[in-house]
Amino acid sequence: MRKIAFMIAAAAMAAASSSANAAQANDGFQVKVQINKRCSVTMPDIDFGTLDATVAATTANADATISCSKGAAYNLGLTNATTAPFVTSVSGTMAGATPGNTDTIPYDLSITSGASGTGTGLGVAQQQTATLEAELTADDDTLTPDSYAANRTLYINY
Repeated sequence: MRKIAFMIAAAAMAAASSSANAAQANDGFQVKVQINKRCSVTMPDIDFGTLDATVAATTANADATISCSKGAAYNLGLTNATTAPFVTSVSGTMAGATPGNTDTIPYDLSITSGASGTGTGLGVAQQQTATLEAELTADDDTLTPDSYAANRTLYINY
């Protein structure tokens, strides 16, 4: 029994002696990431549908879908401006699709809701909307029957 007690005491002293000789060093570090802001915009066509040969002043609208990083301020514009003022109303003309048809239909286009095209992102999964309204601006009963269109781009600056 004495022999066992002696062996336990010797093992404890060896462990204590190796602990006393142990050394340690350390260094702090960070776990980091940089999150960049991001925005996207999706705009469906604004379609007046089918009208009779007499075009009267009429309106049509569609909603743009905006998705931006949380807290990212954005501005919508109807021209390719990267600094204020951002154009939120424009005029244009739609042309006929048939070769030789020189008729055009004038229209006005504006951002009518969504704080007139300004906002702050809620997070990329949280969509916001802004309504764009187009108005045919002339009464005309001399138009050639055709499909009329104009290409536009909606820009988002953030």
